[in-house]
Amino acid sequence: MPESPPTIGRGELAKQLAARSKITQAQAGDVIGALADLITENLRDGKTVAITGFGTWRPTTRAATTGVNPQTRERIQIPARRSAAFQLGTKLKHAMSDTT
Repeated sequence: MPESPPTIGRGELAKQLAARSKITQAQAGDVIGALADLITENLRDGKTVAITGFGTWRPTTRAATTGVNPQTRERIQIPARRSAAFQLGTKLKHAMSDTT
C-alpha cells in the first residue's frame, strides 16, 4: 500500500505563514482561524466562496437515500444533508500537475 503524504496541520501552516508574512505565529493562527470561520459562515448562508487561482467552495445538498446497517442488515433512511464541495482554481491545478 502506498505511503500517505505528510499532513501539514494548522500549527505548521501558521508557522509557515508567519515566516512569509513577517507576523507572529499567534497572529498567523488567528488569520487562519478567521479565514476558516468566514468560509464556514458564508457556506452555511448558502454563498459560494471563491479565491481566484486557488479554488471555489460551493454549498451543496446531498439527497436523502436508503442505506443498510452492516451489523443488522436493516434498511435505514439516511436524511438529506448540507455539505460543501471544493473545486481547484487554475493556478492550483497547474501547480498540482507540475509536481508529478
